[in-house]
Amino acid sequence: MVEVNFYDHVEDERLKFAVILAKTEGKWVFCRHRERDTYEMPGGHREAGEDILTTARRELREETGAVEFTIKPICVYSVKGTAREQEGPDSETFGMLFAADITSFAALHSEIEEILMTDRPVDHWTYPQIQPKLLDEAVMDQAARAFEGTHDFRAVRSVGTETRTTVRTIHYCRVARSGQLLELKVCANGFLYNMVRAITGTVLYAAEGKLTPEDIPLILESGNRTLAGPTVPPGGLYLTKLWYEDERLNDE
Repeated sequence: MVEVNFYDHVEDERLKFAVILAKTEGKWVFCRHRERDTYEMPGGHREAGEDILTTARRELREETGAVEFTIKPICVYSVKGTAREQEGPDSETFGMLFAADITSFAALHSEIEEILMTDRPVDHWTYPQIQPKLLDEAVMDQAARAFEGTHDFRAVRSVGTETRTTVRTIHYCRVARSGQLLELKVCANGFLYNMVRAITGTVLYAAEGKLTPEDIPLILESGNRTLAGPTVPPGGLYLTKLWYEDERLNDE
């Protein structure tokens, strides 16, 4: 039995692996080792003297041939159980999950036989108990961040509600882990009716593969409520803090 957990932070020295959710021109990038018929996300073991970002950059180049790319960390993950033969059932190893956008490639000179670029995640995974869960986590994070900024949010409000303007600014919209609790945290200069519940439903749709994070800007631009995800139930929704223009009202 393999258990995958997610964390905001662990001590740097505990990070032993880097795994990269890679895309190019909106397509997923997976790799296949020459001795396997299954696919995996690029990544690998941290070498001595490397920081974890250097590991991620090196593995992305070696396993996909990426030359020009942007890369950023998403979250810490851990794998507990017998994912590898030398590990016991109670062992727990930690790694960092990254997201990368590749703009150019070079020829491969490694043990990788094939690079697959596809619109949808693969079915035949090398690590089926681990990497699909990492993919889901990364997709949710990317979908949430797609709502950040100043937009017309008509597409994620309840139909029939009236307001002077449907333009709002979301300062941050992030998926966060607290143990096994998954939270969507949103900070904005205002909210439309059921806006956060609809954003949550849209992020969940992205995790389920019913839409992609890249679809979200187009959905917002359309203003069409039927293109976004469902309005999730209100259980668990709560307001944590208010800020006022009059700073005197912001004292703790």
